[in-house]
Amino acid sequence: PASHVTALRFTSDGSTLVSSGMDTAVKLWSVEDDWELTTSLEAHEKSVNDFDLSPDQQTLVTVSTDKLMGGFFFPPCASLHPKDHRCGVT
Repeated sequence: PASHVTALRFTSDGSTLVSSGMDTAVKLWSVEDDWELTTSLEAHEKSVNDFDLSPDQQTLVTVSTDKLMGGFFFPPCASLHPKDHRCGVT
C-alpha cells in the first residue's frame, strides 16, 4: 500500500501533529509523547489529499481522490457521520 504523506499540520497548541497520506488515513502524532501515533482515522477509500482543522480546533475536514469530503470531531472521538457510533456517546 502507498504510504506517501500528502499534508502535515500542527494543532494550534502545538501538542499534536496531524498527517494525511496516500494510505487513506489521517493520523495524529503526540509531540509530547515522543511522536507516538495516538490515532489513525480511516477517512477514505482512496488517498487523503488534504485536510484542515476549523479555527476553533473542534472539526477536522478531509478531501480525497475518491471525490468525497469527510468530517470528524476533533480531538477525534466519532466522525460527523450520523451512523458512526464509535465513541459510545449516549
